[in-house]
Amino acid sequence: MLAAGLVVLGLAFYTLSLVLFVLATFVLAFVAAEVFQFAYATRGFGPRAFTARRLECSSFVPVNGTALLAVRLEPHLRSGVYAEVFDAHPDRLAIVDGSPRLLTWWAPGAEKTISYLVRPSVRGRFEIGPTVVVAHDTFGFAFQETALSTPWTLEAIPQYPSVRLRRPERFPTPTFGQSPHPARGAGMDFHSLREYVSTDDPRRIAWTRSGKGTMFVREFQRENQEEVVLLLDIGRTMAAGAGTADTLDQAVTAAGFAARYAADEDIRFGLLLFSDRIVRHLVPGRGPEHEFEVARALAGAEVEPRESSLASVLEYLGPRLAFPAHLVAFTALEGDPEALARAWGPLLRAGHHLNVFAPDLRAMYPPLSTSSAQRALDLLLRPEVERLDRQSDRLRALGVPVTRYGPSGATEGLNLVFAQVRGRRVAG
Repeated sequence: MLAAGLVVLGLAFYTLSLVLFVLATFVLAFVAAEVFQFAYATRGFGPRAFTARRLECSSFVPVNGTALLAVRLEPHLRSGVYAEVFDAHPDRLAIVDGSPRLLTWWAPGAEKTISYLVRPSVRGRFEIGPTVVVAHDTFGFAFQETALSTPWTLEAIPQYPSVRLRRPERFPTPTFGQSPHPARGAGMDFHSLREYVSTDDPRRIAWTRSGKGTMFVREFQRENQEEVVLLLDIGRTMAAGAGTADTLDQAVTAAGFAARYAADEDIRFGLLLFSDRIVRHLVPGRGPEHEFEVARALAGAEVEPRESSLASVLEYLGPRLAFPAHLVAFTALEGDPEALARAWGPLLRAGHHLNVFAPDLRAMYPPLSTSSAQRALDLLLRPEVERLDRQSDRLRALGVPVTRYGPSGATEGLNLVFAQVRGRRVAG
């Protein structure tokens, strides 16, 4: 508009046309008045000119669940403005209802609320905010923009379906037998009454419940202190794979199944995330709060650009395991194999068990469209594949079971691991 007004003004002087001169003067005066009026209305425009606060937004949501995000804003401007308000959010959050964007006339002191529903398709922590306010005049000649600090973190927690690891009846029959009930024997927790047989200890007879011709004995549930600790490698090699089905995501899914089964069977479950350092350690425990913390830790598991060391993890755990533990490690087996053997020896002698799940790197990538591209990928992966094979053979020589898993996951291997745990509980 300014350029057009100046061009018309130039033509007016060139042609000495009064009409063109009046038109150019009107255009320039109109634009100038609009800009000055907008500048006056938005004086003091900035973060301090607004009060912004998050309402009762969702903090935790299962993957593919629905979360509410809302923010309320109040301006402290002296005049009303046309404003566009939008709430910044990651692209991985799909909008399912409402809108994070609002375009409206904003009167002084009037509160505006943005409310919308999102659905995360992948696990993780998502940072929401800031909230951006863009004010402009009626004709779009000028605008001002400011970002309001409205931080919020939404955690998408993996949601595990009720299959396989949920019910012990679906497990392969373990070596020592299988029972859908807790083990019974000499313990402290009362289990039930049953009729007396000649091999029972007379000290367990329930005299107050026994009658003429019928004797009952008390059965107690044996105390089980065995623990399951899942070791999750988040080193750089765990990023192998395509899309959201990479090596780490498959391991996280399996870890969720393991945690759910441990909760169903009342087994103390622990989780340790590591690379070349201990990233997070949740000591074995039970209960809803512990299960929730495990889910949060799995949701936030991300690959670190570091080598990993299972040997240092075993050395770290040695003095911290109070009871016999079954260690389940999802790892790319980086590090010195001799150091791993030295670290595992004391734990083995202390009665602990170790199962290792290592990724099948070639299987983690879908077939490529051309043979030349496939050969190039195989050549690129060959050093890591050969290293994993050597490390796996070394562990098997030490008596440690090693299972390779691909895009289909590791739940079948976990079936066997927990069948062993269950067998020891029944036999113990």
